[in-house]
Amino acid sequence: METCLVCQEKGELLYARLNDRQRPLSPDRFSLFRCRSPICGSMWLSPRPDAPTLSAAYEDYYTHAEQQGQTNVMGRRVRLRRKVRAAYLSRVWKDPGFRDGLRNLLCSYVPCLLPGKTDYLDFSVMYLSPAEGQRVLDIGCGDGRALEVLRNRGWSVMGIEPDLAAVERAMAKGLAVECRAVEELGVHSGDLDAVTMSHVIEHFEAPESALRTAYKFLRPGGVMVVVTPNAKSLGHTVFGENWMHLDPPRHLQIFSPHALVVMARRVGFSVKRVFTTVRDADIVWVSSTSIRKTGAFDLKQPHSSMSGRCFLIAEAVSKRVRPETGEEIVLIASRERGD
Repeated sequence: METCLVCQEKGELLYARLNDRQRPLSPDRFSLFRCRSPICGSMWLSPRPDAPTLSAAYEDYYTHAEQQGQTNVMGRRVRLRRKVRAAYLSRVWKDPGFRDGLRNLLCSYVPCLLPGKTDYLDFSVMYLSPAEGQRVLDIGCGDGRALEVLRNRGWSVMGIEPDLAAVERAMAKGLAVECRAVEELGVHSGDLDAVTMSHVIEHFEAPESALRTAYKFLRPGGVMVVVTPNAKSLGHTVFGENWMHLDPPRHLQIFSPHALVVMARRVGFSVKRVFTTVRDADIVWVSSTSIRKTGAFDLKQPHSSMSGRCFLIAEAVSKRVRPETGEEIVLIASRERGD
C-alpha cells in the first residue's frame, strides 16, 4: 500500500529495513512510507505484516507485564502531591470536593508551573469529568488502570482488550472487560456516553472503521477521546528512524494532528479539540537513545534519566512555539446531537 488512507495522496518511502525494536533478534524487516502532502504527513507500514508476524510481535508485549503497585506509604511529600493533584482535577475537571480558599486555589495551579505535569494529570482521567452512572467504553484497556480511575469518578465502565493476560488482571479488579474485537462487542447503537482509545488506533489495520464503530456506539452528544503518537513530534524530528513510537510492526499507522482530524470528520464526528502533549517525552528520549545505540528497547523496564527530563522540558518549550510538536496527539470529538 503506497497511498495515504487519509488523503489518498501518493506515499514516499521514508525508512527501509526497520527492525522490531522489542524483538531485536527477529530477522523481519519493515518499510515505512510517509504521505507526500506536508499538511497530512501521516505514516504507515507497507507492505503490512502478515498475521504470523503480528502474532509473534505481540507474544511478549509490554501489556503482558505485571504493573508496579503504588506505595501505601503516606509521607509528607506523598500527601502534598495528592493534595495538589486533587486540587488541580477539582478545578479543571470539575471533580467534587474542591474547597474554596486561597490555599486550595494556589495548590490547583502548582502543576501548571511544572513542564508536562498537567499533561500527565489530564491524561490520568482520560480528559473526562466525573459522570455518575454514565457509560464509558475503553478500547484497548490493558489491565484496566484507566477504567479503575473512571469507575472511582462515577462512570459505569467497560473495556475490550486483545491481551488475555491483561484481561484477566482487569477482571480480578472487578472490571467488565472482554477479550474480543470491537466489532464483536454486544453494545447497541447509541448506548454509550463516552469512548476512549489510548495508544490503540495506531495498531488497527482499518483505523477509520474503528472510529465508525465508536461513532455508532455513542449517543448523540457522546464524547470520543483518542490519544496516539504524533508523526510530527519533536521526538520523531530528533531521532528519525530510531524514534520509539515507530514501533514496527505493531504500529501500522502513525497520524499527524491534521490527518486524525480529517479522518474523524469524515466519519461524522464534530471535533471539539485537537492538541499535542509532552507526556512521556522523557521515556521517548531514553528508549529512542537505546534504539540508536543498540537497535532495541524494552518498555517493561523503568525509563528515567536526567537527560530524558531535560528533553521533556525542551519539548514543552518547543510546543510553545510550534504546538504540533508534542509526542502525543489528543483528539476530543463528539457525535452531533440529533444526528
